[in-house]
Amino acid sequence: LRFLFRRNRLERELEDEMRFHLEMKIQDNIKAGMSPEEARRAARLQFGNSTLAKEDSREVWGFGFLDRLAQDLRYGVRMLASSPGFTAVAVLSLALGIGACTTIFSVFNTVLLRPLPFENADRLVVIRETNPQRGQRRRNPRFSTFLEWREQNQTFDEMGMFSYLAEPVTLSGAGGAERGRAQFISPNLFSVLDVGPVLGRSFLPEEFASAESAAVLISHGLWERRFGADPNVLGQAFTAEGKVCTVIGVMPPGFWVFPGAKNADVWIAWANPRAPNSRWLYAIGRLKRGAAIEQAQAELNTIARRLELASAETDTGWHVNVEPMQEWTIGTYYRETLYVLLGAVGFVLLIACANVANLLLARANTRQKEIAVRASLGAGRVRLMRQLLTESATLALLGGVLGVLLSFWGIRLFVALAPQWFARAEEISVDATVLGFTLGIALLTGVLFGLAPALRASKPDLNESLKEGGRRSRGGSRHRSHSLLVISEVALALVLLVGASLMINSFLRLQRVDPGFNPDKLLTAEILLVGPKYWHQLGGYMKRVTPQGAIFYERLLERVRPLPGVKSADIISSIQWMYPAQFTIMGRPAPAPDQLPRAGYNEISPGFFGTMSIPLLKGRYLTERDVEGSPWVVIINESMARQFFPDEDPVGKMLQMSIYQGNIRPVREEKPREIIGVVGDVRQRLASDPAPAMYGPYRQHLWEFPGGQYMIHLGKNLVIRTASEPMSLATAVRRVVSEVDNDQAVYDLMTMEDRLSESLAPWRFQMRLYSIFAGLAVTLAAVGIFGVMSYSVSQRTHEFGIRMALGADRGDILKLVVRQGLVLVLIGVAIGVAAALGLTRLIASELYGVTATDPLT
Repeated sequence: LRFLFRRNRLERELEDEMRFHLEMKIQDNIKAGMSPEEARRAARLQFGNSTLAKEDSREVWGFGFLDRLAQDLRYGVRMLASSPGFTAVAVLSLALGIGACTTIFSVFNTVLLRPLPFENADRLVVIRETNPQRGQRRRNPRFSTFLEWREQNQTFDEMGMFSYLAEPVTLSGAGGAERGRAQFISPNLFSVLDVGPVLGRSFLPEEFASAESAAVLISHGLWERRFGADPNVLGQAFTAEGKVCTVIGVMPPGFWVFPGAKNADVWIAWANPRAPNSRWLYAIGRLKRGAAIEQAQAELNTIARRLELASAETDTGWHVNVEPMQEWTIGTYYRETLYVLLGAVGFVLLIACANVANLLLARANTRQKEIAVRASLGAGRVRLMRQLLTESATLALLGGVLGVLLSFWGIRLFVALAPQWFARAEEISVDATVLGFTLGIALLTGVLFGLAPALRASKPDLNESLKEGGRRSRGGSRHRSHSLLVISEVALALVLLVGASLMINSFLRLQRVDPGFNPDKLLTAEILLVGPKYWHQLGGYMKRVTPQGAIFYERLLERVRPLPGVKSADIISSIQWMYPAQFTIMGRPAPAPDQLPRAGYNEISPGFFGTMSIPLLKGRYLTERDVEGSPWVVIINESMARQFFPDEDPVGKMLQMSIYQGNIRPVREEKPREIIGVVGDVRQRLASDPAPAMYGPYRQHLWEFPGGQYMIHLGKNLVIRTASEPMSLATAVRRVVSEVDNDQAVYDLMTMEDRLSESLAPWRFQMRLYSIFAGLAVTLAAVGIFGVMSYSVSQRTHEFGIRMALGADRGDILKLVVRQGLVLVLIGVAIGVAAALGLTRLIASELYGVTATDPLT
């Protein structure tokens, strides 16, 4: 081995020696008056039998291409190794750009391109109804219609149904009470998806939940958490929502039916023929092999029209819409956002390429003599370009390898920043598709940043380059190329910087939004009373609550208020949203049933407004005297007063309210309500304007509710104003709830400030991503400007010396250089602003309180 290395070294030294003598001979011939071509030809005649001449002749006839390519690669690696500073800066610049692209493409690949985790997922479709006459509004089919589709179709292997979200449920029994999530599905859904439990079995066709009991499948996480991964869990029972649930199977780790319900702990089979008109479940089907979506849609439309004629349906204009589950599940919600993110990292990569192209242009200027000698020895332009592009490709591949390594860190950062609801975030990884994409990007960038320098450097001026002192560039074309690249970098960086600034501006404005109450030192918690003690099922969709619900909350408040550190404590049906209610204003003409005004509604305890510091604008607050037997009352907010009572005092007016849910018939309250006060607006979501809202006492309520609206009365948020750090009371609150009823769970204990911060998660997520990309872009652009100005100064050192000899001082030279840099930056800024005015419209829907063309930003 030592002998071989010594021989290779001697061969390289011999080759370098011959090249040196050729160079000297060519220069002597030029000085003797020969043209560059004559000088090269005469010199080569003296070396006609050399190895160089033989290699060049082989190259001319196309022999030894692979040998030559390997030689180019070895030579390129040696040249890069001889300039470690240049190589390190170039590779790191490319790695940042390629790493950012690889990270976002990994997300794009996992979320949009990777099939859903079901067998033959391309045959799964979601079936809904659409109405073109109502702006493509969509809805779920009736349960009765779904049953007809399932029986009469010829294009599906099987059809099933599932709920969009996993609903909160209280799991009690052995091990105490805890809060979980339950998703309701048709008994055959797992057969449609072609999945099964890792332990136990799936549902039987007749095995759907009754009012008293249910067979359930549980998640792998619940099995480990509540049952200690006991392999004998099958047949064990616990209580959920008042039902005795018997475990029949355990699903695989990480299993989900729909991303919105990926936090499900329990799957309950639901099939209720007593509610044929319900529309709360989504329909899904598995197409037969060879069946097309268009064929299935046409068949279901035919069945739907036949059902419409048979039932004399008046709600016409609806058609069946069949779309791939992959597209409906994820593509609709994430496609636009991910495309914008890919565009953002593409800008970062372009800036990195411009940086490296600038470095290569500067380096090519220092290699003029070397390239001229190679050209004089007979290397054609294609041959020189191949050598230079080989070096560029080597840089790109090194940057790609480092970029992949950086992307592993980038993916972890993305997952850490992503909100909990972001689909398939835990599945994001670098797979073969991502590696192939990175390889393609690396090769493309190698050509992209290497082509312009290679084209310029491969056509040297031999007469000028081989003269003594000819190494210094005198033309302005190279300076123009450097300047154009810097201008491009600044423009691209500015587009990202404006986008990030708009997102930051939106986020800061959201943080400054007045929620309508004082969130300081407020502890919040959620409770939903379950079990036959508090409600029971009536016919169809109706549920009846019992007096025990109000008694529970009375006892809870009585025990929480005396706790040390509690200043006040009250309840509301929900802090995050308002339950929908219709109403009529008594004394006014009654509108048509489909034109009844609507407003949000919540039940509260009498001291709620005081605990939340919500101001009273007119009338009075609720009191302890507002109970079931006294006249029913309601308080409205300022938005409702402004919209429905613009020119009159609403206090004293009477409302007749109805609670409704979706397409279910509204339930009219037994008594009218008198408006006794007007309070300030409260924002349920900081990014949304306040909507009309009504507040009634929790001891004046309906007894029968449609669907899930019984949670208006039985589900409550506990709000506690504290004298010290709110979370210090969390343990005491859990203990009090357990003392009042050991079968009920309190969950989501958090401060109000944390709850508000959680509501801003989507804006915070996008703001952070755009800020990271903009930071990378600005850093790379700054490095590019520094490199170009340093190169410019090195080329003009002789000129500066003459200027100073003629009387210019240091300040004059500094102004000259800074002015040159500022001109480039200002041109880039002008182009970047123009581009930003158009491109930032892509994120206009994500902004709050600021337009995409905000001049201050």
